[in-house]
Amino acid sequence: MNPTSAQPYGPPIGQFASRRAGRGGLHGLLLGAFLVLLSCLPAQAWSQVELDSFAVDTEEPVEEGAEFEVATGPGKDADTTAKKIKEKTDLLDPVELMNGGQVRHSANFDNTRLMYSDLLERQGGFSMTLGQWGMPYQRNQYGTDAANFEQGNYINPITGAENVYFMDPEHGMRYYDTRTPYLNAYYSQGKGDASQMRVDVSQNVHPLVNVAGLYARQQCKGVYTNLVTDHNTVGASANFHTLDDRHHTFAHFLVQQHKDQFNGGVVGIQPESTYFNQGSQPVALSDANLLRLSKAVAVRHFYAITADSLNARHAFGIYAGFFAESLVNQFADLEAVSPVLNTLQFPVYPTLGDSTFMIERMSIKRIKFDAGLSYRFNGPVWKSQQRLELAQELIHYTHFYQYTALNRSSILWKGQASYAPNPRALDLAWNYRQTFSNLFPTESYAEVNVGYHFPKWQLDYTYKAPGSPRKVDDSLLLTKTYRPLGLLVHTLSYGRNPTLQQAVGASWPGNNFQSNPDFNNRRIRHLKVGLEVRGKSSWTSMGEQAGNYVQLSAFSTRQTGMIYFQSDTNFTSTGYVQASNKAFVGYFGGELKMRVHWKKLFLETETVAQGFGTNSKTLETEFLKAQPKFYTKTSIFYENYGLKFTRMLRFGLDYWYFSTYTPSYFDPASQAFYSQGQSSDYSQFAYPRADVFVATQVKKAFIFVKFINLLEGVPQLGYFTTMGYPMQVRQLQLGLNWTFFD
Repeated sequence: MNPTSAQPYGPPIGQFASRRAGRGGLHGLLLGAFLVLLSCLPAQAWSQVELDSFAVDTEEPVEEGAEFEVATGPGKDADTTAKKIKEKTDLLDPVELMNGGQVRHSANFDNTRLMYSDLLERQGGFSMTLGQWGMPYQRNQYGTDAANFEQGNYINPITGAENVYFMDPEHGMRYYDTRTPYLNAYYSQGKGDASQMRVDVSQNVHPLVNVAGLYARQQCKGVYTNLVTDHNTVGASANFHTLDDRHHTFAHFLVQQHKDQFNGGVVGIQPESTYFNQGSQPVALSDANLLRLSKAVAVRHFYAITADSLNARHAFGIYAGFFAESLVNQFADLEAVSPVLNTLQFPVYPTLGDSTFMIERMSIKRIKFDAGLSYRFNGPVWKSQQRLELAQELIHYTHFYQYTALNRSSILWKGQASYAPNPRALDLAWNYRQTFSNLFPTESYAEVNVGYHFPKWQLDYTYKAPGSPRKVDDSLLLTKTYRPLGLLVHTLSYGRNPTLQQAVGASWPGNNFQSNPDFNNRRIRHLKVGLEVRGKSSWTSMGEQAGNYVQLSAFSTRQTGMIYFQSDTNFTSTGYVQASNKAFVGYFGGELKMRVHWKKLFLETETVAQGFGTNSKTLETEFLKAQPKFYTKTSIFYENYGLKFTRMLRFGLDYWYFSTYTPSYFDPASQAFYSQGQSSDYSQFAYPRADVFVATQVKKAFIFVKFINLLEGVPQLGYFTTMGYPMQVRQLQLGLNWTFFD
């Protein structure tokens, strides 16, 4: 959670023992055809609520200026008092509920992501990866894969590769509690018919029951020659909660279909002028198609054992969930490909007769049961949230080597604690998980975050945080405390299983299928220590305006048991190999994160300088030059609120830069990256990139215009962040996010 956002421990769901009841008829409403996924759904008239149905804690702070009115009518006494409740859309978060946290959040659009039309760019940074649109994001962080830090992206169950375009079917749905019909639409258009759109619609069909739907699509033609991408996602969700908020049920159904006509990168023997300075990029292979189809259903249930209220010191809840998914990966060739390309191009597709790791069609079925206990404690000087979960998961693979099923069970303990004896505050957060399987050794993951903040200075401001929808003033008045200095520690230890591809699926052109299911876990240990200084924040009509912020930290990442793909320059030896437990790869360095402003001008930067160390000559050859020693992402922009013609206006410059490094190879079939190692000594030259943008909010519509890669041709014609894949040329992007009802 952002430290400048609403306090993480207030107010949890159901903390008010109050009631809500709605009255009114059904309103027939047509919001669109199937594209917007909403037909005639009944709406509730939330205009008046009987005050007798509320049990208000008199010690709770009440918003100043709250208006009450006397309402009379059939079945009402003349002196019955009621309050008008403003129309509002809440976003329900079942994960927070299972963690004992705040379950209701505002469904407003995130301004900070307004300029980033591509999901890859939203990941942050500019370092070494590939999307089907050719957009970079920071796949590597502090010397290791971002997936090792559990950033929440979808992970391929076979290859372990991240896929930001594929929605995580277990956690990717949104749930709402809407008092009016809600529709949110997002659209972005770029070069090469690259476009994205998403439509969310929602309606409470009963004061306690909500149904919603989503449609999302990404499409692209021509960013690379003959590349065609068409991703479609359709989802439906429903949730129910009791009047006292002690019982919650969430359910969703999700269908995803991704079609990609793969490009295999450019032929490495062509001159640089062939790669760049033209409308679209040439590719060596464009005749292999991938169809990925997923159908998933999930149900989650929560029950509060104890009545949760503001004055309750303890709150217990139990929960249980069920998840089922069917996933199909299928490859097909459109045309025969010249055998010459097979010898030149790296890598190749599994449909060409020299399989990289799998056959043309594979079906995966996955079911999972989980159950757990959540506990929250609110004390005078310290608070805590705890979650304990037990899970059983079965993944069944069809036509994958000799293994047909992977059986996993896990235990999870996730917790937070806050201790705030003035003038200091100590915040702790931890995540511990053990996973047992029938194929691999026990996998363990342990992560701890520590923040020590001091001293307590003057009070910053008061603001309203969303509370229970049944509370009279519908919010809680909170006071922000200003502690400018902080000491931060983040440590992680991960004994990660090899992927199924690494264990049983390595091969190379001209080599037979081979396997090595006896790989051990690789161990990642990471430590980051930092000092932060924060200026005072303020409260505006658009929400919190964060103060100046500077964080300087040092980090060290050490990996043992490395698994990597090894080959020589003639491709005569191949396969995944594992380094000994005594051989290590280490990255160390410093990081600067900063956000400062002067009046309406802002400067944000994330800059890393890092070094490399190892005790193995082989690992030095494989990984020494795999990451730049320096990279930065900096934004300079003007931002203003409350103008006559717009609620928000922002325009500025995004700038990326990285030093010379040896980029990874990319396997489009598995979506996996691996180092060049001894097979190539190609180095990517240092390259600056600059984007200019303007973004604004007009009523409920967010609009942006962005000009990508303004510095194309300066100083070089173009650039790579992945071996064989030229990145995008200069282009103009337009985007729109429009919340029609709120």
